[in-house]
Amino acid sequence: KEAKQLPSFFEWLQISYQTRAAERLEHQNSVMKAANRRHISSLLQKLIIASILIAAFVLVKNHIQQDQTKVLATASVDALMKADINQAPQAIDSVLQYGSVATPMLETHLSSGDSRSQIYASLALLPTDVRQADALLEHALTSTPEELKLISSLLNSGNIPFADQLWDQVERSNNDEEKLRLLCVLANADPANPVWNEHGDFLVRIIVEQRSISDALEWSAMLEPVQRVLIAPFLATFESESTQDSKKLIVLNAIASCHDNTALCRLLDTAQAEHFRFLLPLLCLLYTSDAAD
Repeated sequence: KEAKQLPSFFEWLQISYQTRAAERLEHQNSVMKAANRRHISSLLQKLIIASILIAAFVLVKNHIQQDQTKVLATASVDALMKADINQAPQAIDSVLQYGSVATPMLETHLSSGDSRSQIYASLALLPTDVRQADALLEHALTSTPEELKLISSLLNSGNIPFADQLWDQVERSNNDEEKLRLLCVLANADPANPVWNEHGDFLVRIIVEQRSISDALEWSAMLEPVQRVLIAPFLATFESESTQDSKKLIVLNAIASCHDNTALCRLLDTAQAEHFRFLLPLLCLLYTSDAAD
């Protein structure tokens, strides 16, 4: 049948809906069969073309989105590498939202010569790669107090069981600086362990040997979860006649930072007259701060 002799698409739909083949004449059924072939074939062709166009649109859209995500992930990783240590947790969270897209970029920084970049990269990879925990613990042995605090915090938030491994390292270590850092990580990871009673004297000795009060207080603050084992050695160090005044000042500030009133009262009871030039300004500062709070 010539196409112009066949019913149009809408006529074909109307005839198909309103009549049955048994109700039509033979030549009408012949026309309808030809119309069926024509219109169904046309529908299939249009459906195929539409499917191809939709698939092409989706592919192009996905490609554009992937490119945009890669650009954003690159910017996020770059921002992390330039971040100040205090901004690092937020910068790491920003990188994590890009998932596997950011992974290859972070991995390139693992082999960089910059220690902080390696730490940042390992911390960002840690949620999906627990092997980074070993790398971070290795960095912890030589990191600054600020870096160590960040490493310790994020390692503990990842619920990675590493305390037993660190206690073994503490027992084997002959390096005081490494041992101090290991214990700082353990202070957050395993503060209730009774073995802490064996390490109070060592920690206080290392703290009072720091070059400045600020350095000593940084380490003391990291040990806050286990400050109970530091108070007695601090007091003994202060009361010792062989302790230099510079170290006594460190002890005073460290005890004050613990906010242990009983220990402060004991200091007042045992302090010599010359020590009050350190104690009085410190007590005034403490109580002024408490009043303001």
